[in-house]
Amino acid sequence: MHKKLGVATRFYGLTEGDVQRLAAWVDAARAVVPASSIFVAINSEADRSGSQDFMREHYPDVVTFPVTPWGRVVQAPNALLLKCAERQVSHLLFASTEYPVTQSLLSLLQSHSDDQTLVVGARLAGHDFKTPPGGRVLVSGASGLQIPWNTCALWSTGHLIHTGFVLTADAVHDPDNAGMEEMGTIAAQQILWPGRAAAKLVAPRAGDLVPNTHGWTIQRRERHARILESKNSRSVTQLERLSLSAPEVCHIDDALTS
Repeated sequence: MHKKLGVATRFYGLTEGDVQRLAAWVDAARAVVPASSIFVAINSEADRSGSQDFMREHYPDVVTFPVTPWGRVVQAPNALLLKCAERQVSHLLFASTEYPVTQSLLSLLQSHSDDQTLVVGARLAGHDFKTPPGGRVLVSGASGLQIPWNTCALWSTGHLIHTGFVLTADAVHDPDNAGMEEMGTIAAQQILWPGRAAAKLVAPRAGDLVPNTHGWTIQRRERHARILESKNSRSVTQLERLSLSAPEVCHIDDALTS
């Protein structure tokens, strides 16, 4: 059993209405952890929704803070990691506001996390999932579409704090290849601590993971599609820069055994 769990997200809204998606996410998180174990990093430079004032007024017990500079990808999750480590959080669930947390999903991810596990992610639309119902497959040389994504992933704080998310993912001089902070981090940890940094991708059960895209515009949906399409190429570029091999990821579907 996990001693202390944190739930975290990164956020900035483009319109005032976007805070309603954040509020729905916080309400869901409060149903599974105390408000003081919920962490929200705000991109105050880009936010147009007044989210920081909104959180201060409506959710004062939630740990909400601005991250400056935001960078492209890595600064916010590493700031969230540090906040959790300071509070002795043992496991940290990163979840986008588009995916409100459920107790059922959280329990599923926790059931696959042990002392040798770095991260357990939920399979999402767009993942290249290799396991049949009830099966388990170890994918060697996993691609960007075969690893856990911080869209919904449970990390061991004790393992992750040793490296944080690798700064290479910010691709400072190559913005088109920014992102996929999970890839370099998993690959590096598996080389540094073989056998003690397992990565797992688990199929959620029906109703475990219901997306909330309230406020998404056509442009936002098109951007999301482009992000999915480039996950493999961005991952390859990142691994080349780090001179690392692609990691191994265990794909798990408990459908016949749960």
